[in-house]
Amino acid sequence: MSAESGRVERWVKRFVVAVIVLAVGSIVGFLVITPRPAEIESAAVLAAEEASLRRSIDAYAARYTGMAENYLAGSHSSLRAMDAYAARYTGIAEHYAASSESTQRAMDAYAARYTGMAARYTTKSHSSQRAIDAYAARCNGLAEHYAATGK
Repeated sequence: MSAESGRVERWVKRFVVAVIVLAVGSIVGFLVITPRPAEIESAAVLAAEEASLRRSIDAYAARYTGMAENYLAGSHSSLRAMDAYAARYTGIAEHYAASSESTQRAMDAYAARYTGMAARYTTKSHSSQRAIDAYAARCNGLAEHYAATGK
């Protein structure tokens, strides 16, 4: 029975040591994790921490402001590029519209020229027809004259 009681005593000692180690670890962990109260810290330390926090917030604000300005400038340049393309294509369209108008004017000028030429040659053909009719009347007159005289 003494062998069994020695064994139990060892287990009890181990258990007590384990409980003591856990208790000490818990107390140390509690002291390390718990923040120190503000009354213990000096005013200079608190002011320095506050200033550091303010600087980091200002740095983040400046960073995000810079990013916003960068993206805004990018969108403005995109808008300027689109406006430039629109102006370019508007100019090209106006150029070709003016070109087609001048082409239309040229075609109208050619039509007027050919209409004038047709009118001129039509009047010439009328005068040629009159000349042919006059020539035929003269020849008929001569034929009648020679037929009447018998020569």
